[in-house]
Amino acid sequence: MAKKAYLFRHGLTKANLENKLVGATDIPLIEEGRKQAMAMRPLVERINAGAIYCSPMIRTVDTARLALGQEDPDMELDDDLREADFGDWEMMTYENAWNTDRKMALKWTRGDEDFCFPEGESLASFLARVGRVHERLIDEEEDTVLVFTHGGIIGQILCQMLHVPANRHMIFRIPPASLTIIDIHEGMGVLSGICPPEFYTRD
Repeated sequence: MAKKAYLFRHGLTKANLENKLVGATDIPLIEEGRKQAMAMRPLVERINAGAIYCSPMIRTVDTARLALGQEDPDMELDDDLREADFGDWEMMTYENAWNTDRKMALKWTRGDEDFCFPEGESLASFLARVGRVHERLIDEEEDTVLVFTHGGIIGQILCQMLHVPANRHMIFRIPPASLTIIDIHEGMGVLSGICPPEFYTRD
């Protein structure tokens, strides 16, 4: 039987507005991000998910709470759904990170297997986490799954589901508060859509 996975990226944060790398830094939603999450609620209610998983970061937990309309929703917090730990690059703009160490930044964009964010997480560790999430979605017994997580995680889940090289993840644009829908059948994933936040508020 085919399954559906609905992957929500958290709502807008100040770091998103400033185009900064934010992974392990536990920052909250801004007011616009909270409004985006609340706008998800009618759709989330129609989805009627059998299982809900969420990154433990405050920006994802609050997105889930607001989207579900519950202060303490019945969902499982999963550390594998955390964004990458950017180490010394945390809260830098992409431009500043590139200018700080062009050689390291190039290794990141190439997806070199031995790449590690300075004093942060290795690419191998991050992709291993994504792999566990991928397997969990494939093996999930429920027909419909909701996931509240981060842009980097969603991009790499798509890469693994669709057999796209990990260093091509930027071909998928996953804005804050967007919804990515994946149909899963016999272990194979089909991208059904990437919906921007405007999708929830259109007339």
